[in-house]
Amino acid sequence: MESVEKLAPKNPLLKNKVACFVFWKRDRNFSDGTIFLPNNICGLGFTLSGKLLVQKGDEMTQMPSFGTRNTLNKPSKIITEGDFFNVSVRLVIPNGLSLFTKIPMFEVYQEEGFPLEYMYNSSELALVSEQLSEAQSNEKKAEILENFLVSKMMQSVPKIFAYLVDTIHQSKGFTTVHQLAHKFEVSERSIHRYFNKYVGVGANEYINLIRFRSVIDAPLNSSKEILRQALEVGYYDQSHFIKHFKVFSTLTPSEFFGKNSNQLSDFYNI
Repeated sequence: MESVEKLAPKNPLLKNKVACFVFWKRDRNFSDGTIFLPNNICGLGFTLSGKLLVQKGDEMTQMPSFGTRNTLNKPSKIITEGDFFNVSVRLVIPNGLSLFTKIPMFEVYQEEGFPLEYMYNSSELALVSEQLSEAQSNEKKAEILENFLVSKMMQSVPKIFAYLVDTIHQSKGFTTVHQLAHKFEVSERSIHRYFNKYVGVGANEYINLIRFRSVIDAPLNSSKEILRQALEVGYYDQSHFIKHFKVFSTLTPSEFFGKNSNQLSDFYNI
């Protein structure tokens, strides 16, 4: 059995920074694996009971109990063990985590998960975990996380970076770093530096991710509609589309849209 509940933040300081709090439970009899596709949502979580494991090659590796979930540039398959309960924070895309730590995002996104102990004091994290475990309601747990996040808030990111991200999203990934540099009168090198620091991947990778997401998130009902959407967001032709699609999903578009999607999940891409 599995249950997922989401709560919106109440603290006004977090409303443009936190998308929601997610409460994810699975009992010990839940044995199915789940594939998480890459997307641009980041965040952090606390596993209060059970284990979260991610596939690395032919083996399953345990994720940090307190850590991030990183699926910006490749899919990952996870399973849970025991009576699993995870409380997590989905941060506003795409730079939410960089608002709560001085650590550059390219360091955080080197692995599938980054331990929060490398960002924050371990005793403080233990206290937050204890408070979350003792809280009797999800609303109280969300309040505890809000207090923790407010205490860690950093300065906002540069305005030019926000403009760059907005343009990429508005174009659904149909743009280039060269075009962005020309539009905002900033060097391509600066753009790449912004994305590595505040997102964790290069600008080109992020553009390709948004282009991929614009296809799979669109309401498409036929192979013709899928290809038309792909061409509209900048894929040169069908072979170019298939090549990039496999990078993010390991499947061809026909395999992806034709298969049973029960194993595919987006609610916990953090």
